[in-house]
Amino acid sequence: MGEVASTVSQAGGRVLGVIPSFLRHLEPPLGISTELVITETMNERKARMFESADSFAVLPGGLGTLDEFSEAVTYAQLRQHAKPIVLVNANGFFDPLLGFLNHIVAEGFAQPETKALYRVAPTVEDAIAFLAAELNKVQAGAPSR
Repeated sequence: MGEVASTVSQAGGRVLGVIPSFLRHLEPPLGISTELVITETMNERKARMFESADSFAVLPGGLGTLDEFSEAVTYAQLRQHAKPIVLVNANGFFDPLLGFLNHIVAEGFAQPETKALYRVAPTVEDAIAFLAAELNKVQAGAPSR
């Protein structure tokens, strides 16, 4: 996340930093945020990020990434948002997760339509192109996805 935030900041973009207070001393903010929001809990942090996001780009990461991806897709499934979600599957990083998601559908724990709630992009460039197209649709008044 730090690399993405730095690149966006260097390019003149707006960076919203959202961090729970207990993490401020373990993972100090980078100091490049246009706006820094301190929350009390991780749940408040995620809620603020979800509210502020126009879309979700999921880059290779750890358990927090998995949690946030799952929540974004679950909320989309429950029709709590229609924001585009793209999983950046660089070098096949998410192949095991995609296999598991297929398994969930095959076992009947999710409908096949669930796969339409997110897009898989093999590169960052493909993810950016997808998100740009989806956000342009929204700006033009057409539904996303």
